[in-house]
Amino acid sequence: MTLNTIRQRYTRTLLYFSCPLTMSRLTTTTFSLAILLFLHRAIAQGTGTPLAIGCVAQDYVARDASFAGAFGTAELCADACYNNAAGFMHYAIWSYLPDDENRCQCSNVAPASTDFVTGSDSQGSCSLDTQSSFYVTSSTFSNEGCAETTTAEGAVMVVSPEACLSSCRLFTYAFFSPTSSNQFWCACGDQSNVGAVPTFCGQGSWLALSHTAEAYVAGPTGFVRRQNRERKRREEREKRENRWCPAGLKACKVPGDELAFECLNVADELESCGGCMHGDFGSEKIPFGVDCSALPGVAPGGVTCSKGLCRAYACDEGYNLALNSTCLSSLS
Repeated sequence: MTLNTIRQRYTRTLLYFSCPLTMSRLTTTTFSLAILLFLHRAIAQGTGTPLAIGCVAQDYVARDASFAGAFGTAELCADACYNNAAGFMHYAIWSYLPDDENRCQCSNVAPASTDFVTGSDSQGSCSLDTQSSFYVTSSTFSNEGCAETTTAEGAVMVVSPEACLSSCRLFTYAFFSPTSSNQFWCACGDQSNVGAVPTFCGQGSWLALSHTAEAYVAGPTGFVRRQNRERKRREEREKRENRWCPAGLKACKVPGDELAFECLNVADELESCGGCMHGDFGSEKIPFGVDCSALPGVAPGGVTCSKGLCRAYACDEGYNLALNSTCLSSLS
């Protein structure tokens, strides 16, 4: 639908609503703008269609995989993930495994760029015998094929396929390339700036995608509401936690002084690992931080705190280093 068509429909709607009524000029203008905005949004938003992005190994399992069951095509798998009763899923991974009913995975976590493998043609098709098809469950973009190069300017690194599609929403084209460094190249443009040499899709190639500029997919209403609630809860929690310390640090109580606190990164603080050892400042919650250096069997200087967990790499005599980086008594 063209902008001129939108204007024509908007004008007819305005005449229909305004003629029988006695409106002030201001009210009519406000109403007109609302109608125009409504028509524009009705065109811009939509459910979109499944979009093939590339191929992964057939034994790939998503980090938060939810198995939707058996479907005859990748597109049906993607539709099932988009309309998942447990909540809208961004991605679908479909494998052709006739004897396995769980060949459709739904996920909100995209494969790493290093998980992408070279497909069977320049249109993103995958080898049914050894590979799984990776899809964005619903998008306004369509696949234009892969080429060795792109002349689109301003390529940047992004962390996921949807980050690229979102960044390029205002453009006609998006150009996407998995790298060997766990990120993706992404470029946007208003022309099909792909090279003249088509190539099989995969790492190092550029996948060209096109759509009507400014179009986008609005997720199911329930999903959007849940996402908004979660975002508000997260923002409120961050505000509470950052009242006294910069983002990323916790305000921890200092023993012996009720009015004192220190700002610690409990993700890697050796003597307050995973939480405040003596409790959060301004809170009466039970402390759950750990002093890694005081753990039994750990040799002096033989332990670190990483991502909120104590990880030993040297033990005292009479203790053995276990596979989970803890020290266990050799007598047990």
